[in-house]
Amino acid sequence: MIIFGTRNVGSTVKTGTFFCPVCQQQTNYKQITNRNFAHVFFIPLFPIGGSEEYVECQRCGTPFGVEVLDQRAQEEQAPPLGDYNTLVLASMELVAAIDASVSPREVQTIASLYKQVSGAEIDGDWVRRDSEWWRDRADQVYATAARLAPGLDAERKENLVRVLILVAFSDDQPQQVEYDCLTRIAQSLGVTQARLKDLIRSTIIISDPDNPGQ
Repeated sequence: MIIFGTRNVGSTVKTGTFFCPVCQQQTNYKQITNRNFAHVFFIPLFPIGGSEEYVECQRCGTPFGVEVLDQRAQEEQAPPLGDYNTLVLASMELVAAIDASVSPREVQTIASLYKQVSGAEIDGDWVRRDSEWWRDRADQVYATAARLAPGLDAERKENLVRVLILVAFSDDQPQQVEYDCLTRIAQSLGVTQARLKDLIRSTIIISDPDNPGQ
């Protein structure tokens, strides 16, 4: 007896990070293509008809149309900088991009630090795209840091500054514009210049502690 029929086969064509409308946070996704195949003894032989694609959130499992990955849709869905983890990510990306160039090492550093802070993974493409977004909205990052500062204890403020230091110095010495951006965010959080220098000294080894921006 020959067993034949059709079978739906799904394959992952892309993975990455997106803002999930259900989870209301950055999380991983899979873009999956489903297609019917004719099979004999349950072995797919050849495709029948067209295919359909969808995006599946790897946190909540909700399927979405691929249009959820559209850049404009992501910008519209993304929440304002209203929580600590989002501020950390935006601040790191701003420091990296403020000199109009985001290096592979900066991308790797941001992804690694954000996973330590939030437990969520982000891919390099997202970091590069998001960094360009925040570079043009630096004032929003500074304003949000100042707005959230009263609700943050000293430890969380300084932890945020430390991750920014690691990003700024990931390519050895930062550009002056990167150091100025780091200083501006620290000031917005209520961290003094003297304390910022102490944090730089305790976070990394630099050759000139009195002028870390050079």
